[in-house]
Amino acid sequence: MRLRAPEFGIPPAWPRASYAWYVVAMLVLAYSFGILDRAVIGLLVQPIKADLGVTDSQIGLLQGLAFAICYTTFGLAFGLVTDWTNRRWLMTVAVLVWSASTIACGFAGGFAMLFLARIGVGLGEACTTGRSRSSSRGCRAWSWHCCSC
Repeated sequence: MRLRAPEFGIPPAWPRASYAWYVVAMLVLAYSFGILDRAVIGLLVQPIKADLGVTDSQIGLLQGLAFAICYTTFGLAFGLVTDWTNRRWLMTVAVLVWSASTIACGFAGGFAMLFLARIGVGLGEACTTGRSRSSSRGCRAWSWHCCSC
């Protein structure tokens, strides 16, 4: 939705407060799942090692490097893309990439597949986080607070 300058006393086209809080709630939910997704691999270290036969060094790469490469590198780029594109579609694509990558993590048969899937998770989360930071005009402080807990 594009905002327009008030003309002849007509207020700008702001969304209803209920819709704005709905969007904030959905972003908080997505951010919460992101935090859970980052933490769950740490809880499943022993089952992953037993199932896939990975070493401690490979677990370290899965927990850190695979996720951090995309999350940090593409986080800034997606922040810029968020300003230039339709935010709804960008968020939809990000959640789909993130979800597909999370599913791929569950079906991974070895280290390489799990590593690539974790990169996809980082890519989807980088876009989701950038989107949540620039979501709400007018109550950006509340949005930052809700998405930074």
